[in-house]
Amino acid sequence: LVGCPHEQLIGKTDADIFPTEQVAIFSKIDHHVLDSGEDNINEEQVTNARTGETRTIVTRKARYIDSDGKRFIVGVTRDITERKRVEEWLQLSERAIAASSNGIAIVDATLPDNPLIFVNPAFERNTGYSAAEVLGRNCRFLQGKDRHQPALKTIRNALKNQESCTVVLRNYRRDGSLFWNELNISPIFDYRGNLTHYLGIQNFLLIRGDALKS
Repeated sequence: LVGCPHEQLIGKTDADIFPTEQVAIFSKIDHHVLDSGEDNINEEQVTNARTGETRTIVTRKARYIDSDGKRFIVGVTRDITERKRVEEWLQLSERAIAASSNGIAIVDATLPDNPLIFVNPAFERNTGYSAAEVLGRNCRFLQGKDRHQPALKTIRNALKNQESCTVVLRNYRRDGSLFWNELNISPIFDYRGNLTHYLGIQNFLLIRGDALKS
């Protein structure tokens, strides 16, 4: 974490190892733990003196008093840098999905009939259905009674073979009005290669329905 071998750390103080602003934070926490006897759990930033890299850690500090009454601080540190990076990436992904003008839907491929487990605001706006109304259902409800579309066979084959596909479908909003949906479906696999989900991205085509009828 700090870029120094063990033998160079023994006998050093925080001021010998960390930048001044970090030392002030650590010192304040240490004094509180020593004076109060209360454990402290704190998320901290640690800079590697050799590389300049800053890591995010969680440190738990506790007071220990030996038989002579001498007080010590015991600290246990866990490096959570990668977890924080993943969390930040997930937050960015969530914001991007929410801001997208395309409808985005995710279905659980491990459950019978591939139920929806997520739809973004654009899906709700363009279909007229709220997330509460569609989660847990197969997205075929968007086809209404219009189930004899050639594109549906393409989708079934892609799902069977765990492949991606792009089709154009006649879909119907909650109020029954027709819209044309350019749908891209992509399978999602876990690290073992097992299919877990399908991602659907919907591009709502602004053209007259009669223009695409076959």
